[in-house]
Amino acid sequence: MLKKYCIIEKNFKENHAGSKARIDIGKIMQDAGWQPVCVHQSREKGLFDKIRMCFVTLADWFGVARKVKGRSCLLIQYPLATYHKVNILALPFIRYLNKIKNVRVIYLIHDLDSIRFQEYAGLMRKIERDFFKNADALISHNQAMSQILKTYNIDTYITELGIFDYIIAPNNVPNLQSQLKNVIVVAGSMHYKKAGYVYKIPGVSRELEYHIYGPNYTPEKKCSRIVYQGEFSADELPAHLKGQFGLIWDGSSVNTCEGNFGEYLRYNNPHKISLYLACGLPVIIWEKAALAKFVKENNVGLLISSLNELEETVNSVSNDEYEIMKQNAISLSEKIRNGGHTLEAVERCLRIIYE
Repeated sequence: MLKKYCIIEKNFKENHAGSKARIDIGKIMQDAGWQPVCVHQSREKGLFDKIRMCFVTLADWFGVARKVKGRSCLLIQYPLATYHKVNILALPFIRYLNKIKNVRVIYLIHDLDSIRFQEYAGLMRKIERDFFKNADALISHNQAMSQILKTYNIDTYITELGIFDYIIAPNNVPNLQSQLKNVIVVAGSMHYKKAGYVYKIPGVSRELEYHIYGPNYTPEKKCSRIVYQGEFSADELPAHLKGQFGLIWDGSSVNTCEGNFGEYLRYNNPHKISLYLACGLPVIIWEKAALAKFVKENNVGLLISSLNELEETVNSVSNDEYEIMKQNAISLSEKIRNGGHTLEAVERCLRIIYE
């Protein structure tokens, strides 16, 4: 029987990673019978932590190379949850596993920093290519990201995740049929560089109410139509979300998605769309986002080019049209909450590798 392993990145104190997406994928794979192999994540606290993580990473991956049996399969979530230049220290061990022990390596990609941070594109692309050329399969977010990966000139099978799964504990599953009419949900970090548009919403919306969930919300003045609901853990948040639509938008502009975070929507699968759909909430997304096609094909929301048109677009939706989108979102929610997209993508990789 094929031995299957997955890398689990744990926090020194809490024994789990800080990212909901990473935690969920680890749980999905372990529930499917994959054996966890633990490595540590960085604390992101300066030079001392970088030096410490050099030694920790070497020790961790030496342990991985010893534990993972030959002719097995190893799933790695990329990038590793530590500093980019420290990540490189894991490469010789991954190369040893792949080339010497004949371990089949699958990378599930969370981010491509070569397109997320344009100022470091050259360095990031080189690091990514060095990792991916030692893989047997890559799981990218969507077709747009896969097209970028194909320019790396690596002979590696690529498949798409479609959308990230979002595990919700039974006690936190919201009432999927409920809604608050004329309420737009905005979840995530409200730091100005990522969500500066939030602070400009009062200038472009007169009727809709916006419910804000997340850290770093610092408005200069209050607006009655913007209601800050507080900050919740990623596991608790679904129980608190209530609205008519969930908004996927990034950057500081209301006119378009711009800057590193805004432009990145052209290629990535934002985790918040998985949150909204897992809660049975239809979405509103930038029409040039990579997942705009997914939203349209599954009829689970609306596409807009600018937040200036959001209010008119929402008001033009009839009750019957909304109910269809709502039921489509509910239909998708079960698969998202049960890890279906992850399992299907991994299964496609296994079929190609071992056919």
